Amino acid sequence: MDDGLLAAVILDGNGGARPVDWGGVAAWNASQGALWTHLDCREPDAVRWLESEAGLDPLLSEALLAEESRPRADLVGDSIVAVFRGVNFEPGAEPEDMIAIRCLIEPARLITARRTPLRSVQGLRTALERGRGPKTVGELAARLADHLVERTEQIVDDVDDQVATFEEELLGEIGPGLRERIADTRRRVITLRRHLVPQREALARLA
Repeated sequence: MDDGLLAAVILDGNGGARPVDWGGVAAWNASQGALWTHLDCREPDAVRWLESEAGLDPLLSEALLAEESRPRADLVGDSIVAVFRGVNFEPGAEPEDMIAIRCLIEPARLITARRTPLRSVQGLRTALERGRGPKTVGELAARLADHLVERTEQIVDDVDDQVATFEEELLGEIGPGLRERIADTRRRVITLRRHLVPQREALARLA
């Protein structure tokens, strides 16, 4: 969708969802079902909705729009504000330069906001389109977290494979460029650790 509204759906409680536009978002109430609104927080319309039309406390809208994106999960009244990181699969990007997604989890509404596309979100949308998606806001948030962790595991497994290769080379004839390759892998590990340690803590708090 245009104007910062990347997707908006009302869950039917059976694994499916009905898409809505800005008008449907404005007219929504909890009796219709749980609402998931996914935003591009770089777009002015999305910013205006969060700040003026979503019915949020200013502290909550600020958290969804904040530049700071360290993984965390905080309880604010009846809401949970969470920031998670997902693998960057965009062409030319380093996968360990992880993408932030900001979440506001309420009893009947989930708002997610991002600045860079994240494949984990598309996977959830596809499941809902096929009638095999989450049935509640809690399940939606949990499935999103699962998708993020699953894709991160791919990167960790890749680093493990590289380390195993280095060990084999050190036991045999050391090939050219080994020092540089070890230094590059060390850089990747440091970057991953910076994101994954606080993310583990945030997921534990969310649970």
